[in-house]
Amino acid sequence: MEDKPNIKIVIAEDIPRNSLTNEILRRAQKHNIEITEGDHSKRTENTTLLYLSNQKGFLRPCPCSRRYRCCNYFTIDTIEGCIYDCEYCALKTFIDRTGILIKVDIDEMIQEVRRFEEMITQKDKFIRIGTGELSDSLALEWIAPYAPILIAETRGSKNIFLEFKTKSTEILSLLDLPHNPNTTISFSLSTNYIHRSLEGGTPNIEQRILAAKRLVEKNYRVGFHFDPIIFYESYEKDYESTIESISKNIPEEAIGWISLGTIRFTPSLIDEFESPLLFGEYILDAEKKYRYPFVLRKDIYRRINRIIRDYIGKNVRIYLCMESDSMNELVLSTRFGTDEEMNRYILGK
Repeated sequence: MEDKPNIKIVIAEDIPRNSLTNEILRRAQKHNIEITEGDHSKRTENTTLLYLSNQKGFLRPCPCSRRYRCCNYFTIDTIEGCIYDCEYCALKTFIDRTGILIKVDIDEMIQEVRRFEEMITQKDKFIRIGTGELSDSLALEWIAPYAPILIAETRGSKNIFLEFKTKSTEILSLLDLPHNPNTTISFSLSTNYIHRSLEGGTPNIEQRILAAKRLVEKNYRVGFHFDPIIFYESYEKDYESTIESISKNIPEEAIGWISLGTIRFTPSLIDEFESPLLFGEYILDAEKKYRYPFVLRKDIYRRINRIIRDYIGKNVRIYLCMESDSMNELVLSTRFGTDEEMNRYILGK
């Protein structure tokens, strides 16, 4: 179990008193969490505000640049903001809020998912949707349990591949749930050095891998995201240690996919950097984001791809996030003709 942050719940006047709202309030009382109504901007020092909101709009395409090969991913924005304090996190630059927004209109969310499923089924498409874009998918599961709702809603779907992306070990509510084989719990991984230096408040790497192991024992499929990969002198050896741990705990056939992506950030995030790990050679790309030069990225990807193949297996599906067709071809010896082709490769379709 993770340590629980010091939080305070603020309720908007117009929120629906549905099953999710009632469950959040019940859990808040169980944990002796203060509940108030009104202005969510009144923040107490060392306290994280959870703002229960009736805000609409859940499902949207992942904001991938058209300059790069995309995978047709869709996000479900249930929560906006995160309790973790990762120094490299892009959320710091585009979520300007004093607390974390919890969108509780689950009836609207379910209707959006159902309409989406009907549309993609008619077109014979297979699409990944996930909740980990604007927050960690599971870090607040102990107080705001979205996962069981989404797992139940998509359990009978053949076309939706539901993904939860997390650094958390809050998996207890998932272990005994009936679930679709298409449901994947994906863990964001790095190295022990990066975790200690940059990923404030998060479980360590071994704890995340052991959480993945428990899920596999309950017949879940798992994924892993090495993103952002950060370059430093011993990075290759350190990532090898993480990948070796995966290989000792997770069988290849239980892994849905592994993504690789090197660090990238907008200029405004530089002001948040303190660790020397984050200072290095960057270029400003066409999207006005800093990233490692092409040749360095290629070398990093090739090395980590080789380590994954050597330790985990030759058949695990690996893909690159926010990279060009030429990079995919140089690293993976694969050139995806379309975004849909990349999507089907990831899903094994």
